This record gives sequence, C-alpha cells and structure tokens, in this order.
Amino acid sequence: MGLLVASRSSSLRMAVALGSPSQLAQSAGSRFDTKAMQAPTRAMEAIVRHANQWLLWAALIALLVVAAAFCVSVWQATPSMPLYRNIILGGAVILMLVFGCGLIALMFYSRRKGYDEPARNDRTRRE
Repeated sequence: MGLLVASRSSSLRMAVALGSPSQLAQSAGSRFDTKAMQAPTRAMEAIVRHANQWLLWAALIALLVVAAAFCVSVWQATPSMPLYRNIILGGAVILMLVFGCGLIALMFYSRRKGYDEPARNDRTRRE
C-alpha cells in the first residue's frame, strides 16, 4: 500500500511506499526532509482514525435505535400488569441500583485505602 503525492509539475511527482521516512531520505540522498514526509502520513492516519470512530459511533447508534424500537414494540404488544406487580418491579429496580452503586462505592473505597495493593513485607525480621 502506498501514498501517492502528486502536483501539476512533473518535478514534484513522486510515489512513496509506506516505510520509514529516514530510509527514504537516505535512499534519496538526503534531499527530502523527514519531518515533511511524516506530516502527510500523520494527517492521513488522523483522517482514517476519525473516519473509523464515526463509523463505530454510527453503528452503535443504529444498534441502539433498533433495540429501542424492538423494546417498544414488545412493550406495546404485551398486556398491562396489575398495580402490585409494577410496585414489586419498581422495588426490585431500586434495590438493584442501591446494591450495584454500593458495591462500586466499596470497590473505589478499597482501592483508595490501599486494600487492593499486593502484599509486601516491610517489617524487619526479629532474631
């Protein structure tokens, strides 16, 4: 795979195979500035990286829309629950949130206090 840099004048046309710019500068008799050769490559890498991020976000948003549409269609197709079942379901959701947040808080507390550090022996031996 290569990068083609071309202009209207034939003296500035060149095809550059991807490789290290220092090798290219040495083979060309040090006529080319290696930093100038790295700039188009870095710009192209940034463009590809941003394009990949946009594609990833677009795919994730599409999946979110499809999942939400499916959930709404299933929700509308099922009969409604009695009030006591809704209360039980709401209580279960609240308990799950409390326990989940509590466990995460304990994890952060443990990490901050140093309980997750590997065991080490700093004491000197008694003789």
